[in-house]
Amino acid sequence: MAACDTVEETTLLPKTPVSAQIKSWEARCQTKRSDPIVPRRLSMASRSTDSPDSPAISTISTMPPRPISPVRYNWRLENISEQRILQTGVRSLSKKYVIPRGESLAEMPARKGGPQIMQGSFLKRILLGEVELKSSVASDVIAAQGDLRHLDCDQLLCIRERTLDFATESASHNGQMSFLQIVDLHLFEKLARRCLREPMTRKASEAASRVHELRDIGFQVSVLRGAVEVMIDDVMRRNDGTEIPPDCWIMTFKESIIPGVKYALFHFDDYRLTLLHGERPDFSRHVPSGKLAVITDRSKDSKAGKRLFWLVSAYDPKKDDVYAALESAASSNNSSAIKKNLNQELEAALKHRNSM
Repeated sequence: MAACDTVEETTLLPKTPVSAQIKSWEARCQTKRSDPIVPRRLSMASRSTDSPDSPAISTISTMPPRPISPVRYNWRLENISEQRILQTGVRSLSKKYVIPRGESLAEMPARKGGPQIMQGSFLKRILLGEVELKSSVASDVIAAQGDLRHLDCDQLLCIRERTLDFATESASHNGQMSFLQIVDLHLFEKLARRCLREPMTRKASEAASRVHELRDIGFQVSVLRGAVEVMIDDVMRRNDGTEIPPDCWIMTFKESIIPGVKYALFHFDDYRLTLLHGERPDFSRHVPSGKLAVITDRSKDSKAGKRLFWLVSAYDPKKDDVYAALESAASSNNSSAIKKNLNQELEAALKHRNSM
């Protein structure tokens, strides 16, 4: 209850007119409310006493100004399995690239002097949907694994899209699971090359580390593609006036992935990835119109797999301080990582204590 509502202050005199009592009560409340309000975020050192009603002292004006965050999260992903988002991304890419090709997708690549693929007949039946991988003979599946590296990106995408729901730990399907693991390796590498507009053929002199980098990029852009699809579907479903997510998304890379590249721009519509060299590239040069999407990633790992928690905001690179938004997102990500590590250390300590 506020100070002006205490019993002592609100006791009315019986002979005083009601209107006069009301004016007197309002005057006392106004006097008490005229005291300056102390911001909750200030440290106790900036107050004159330890009382919460004490006004801020003059030293507050000498404190460095705190930047006011312009963050307003427009879209969210909350507690969604990364595998589910990845599957959505694969299905989205399949609609974009696989379906338009039709039966030509089953044409096997050839080379001078003879066929390049030894198990072309089996792979052709898989691509045309004449047989399912899970019911195929193990010897055919194992024999075709060496031919997967010769398939193009769309063919690998077709195989993976048709087997998204196939998951088993049965020893009788070890050949099929190994087959799909190899499909994933080549698929993510070739998806990255497609995003980067690089040739799909791998040079013999190319270092193995470069291939791992491409696979990492291909996986990330596939997850991002699925995440954008989910957000667009959510906006369309709610139909509450929320704007559609922008076409251009900022991706942040670790230095170990691509030397000299910290940021990249992923263009959703044409599935293109633009690498930005330098520590602070000019985003407005690459996005002359429209907005950029910045992700604050608070995802968590669990025993069942990674769970995505994304908060997404849009910024105009010509008007807004995009780097301030990126730094804020990175700070939030680091705080989440520190909290996660502390929780893991605490859990390990408790397990060790209970085992003693």
